[in-house]
Amino acid sequence: MLYSYRPPWIQTLDLGEAEVQGLVNDSRKDIIRGIGAFTALTASVATISRAHSLDNFASPPNTCRPKFKYWLPDAQVDIEAVTRDVAEIASVGEGGLEFLPYYQFHSPSANWFTYGYGTNASRIVFRAAMEAAEKNGLLFDFSIGANQGQGVPSEPESVGLALELNSASRTSFVLAVEETPVSNASSTAVKLGRVIDITASVEPFTRSVSWTPPVDCQNNRRIMAWYTRYTNQRSIDGAPDSTTWVQNGSWVTDHFSGAGAK
Repeated sequence: MLYSYRPPWIQTLDLGEAEVQGLVNDSRKDIIRGIGAFTALTASVATISRAHSLDNFASPPNTCRPKFKYWLPDAQVDIEAVTRDVAEIASVGEGGLEFLPYYQFHSPSANWFTYGYGTNASRIVFRAAMEAAEKNGLLFDFSIGANQGQGVPSEPESVGLALELNSASRTSFVLAVEETPVSNASSTAVKLGRVIDITASVEPFTRSVSWTPPVDCQNNRRIMAWYTRYTNQRSIDGAPDSTTWVQNGSWVTDHFSGAGAK
């Protein structure tokens, strides 16, 4: 063989040596032209990328600019002052702000019934800040809740509020020099075969359940139960003598469930 490498398609042709040599030379020319085109394309892409990087450095997009964390003490603030603050954030070259309600950061409002979180006044302030951000071309991040997104006004024990496992503990007195006998306890390994969720069968008021194992069940069945309860934690206390659940403060939500997100 005259060549260290032949394209596979040459081996299928019945050609003379001179004709093969000509085909290989043409193939090499095509490869060289391809390399030249690829080099030119690479140089062009590099030039465009460099120009794009320089433009971004001179005027970066909002996603690459710093942001402000804007604390809102309550809805009693001056709305014109809020919109002015947002405009000033844009004027110094920032990319956006995080609108963070921080109710009760200082002394409570003089009228919590009117200016508490969830009231009409709080909605007006939020909309004004959002519209000011849009007007000034800023990114607008926000948390839902009266204090850093921890909770929202809600009726007590509503679905979506924070839950915890109902647990118990037991303690006993142990002497420092007490002799502990050798334990002869044994354990039994349980092979898990099938798990059936019967939560929907539990009566919510009596906490009882009535369930019949499947007919084809030949093995022993064990019912395992976990009890949860509401934490009843408030992120913000309510107003004195509140008459509605909106005025009754903000309850911590379950941040790990879809119901809590709603």
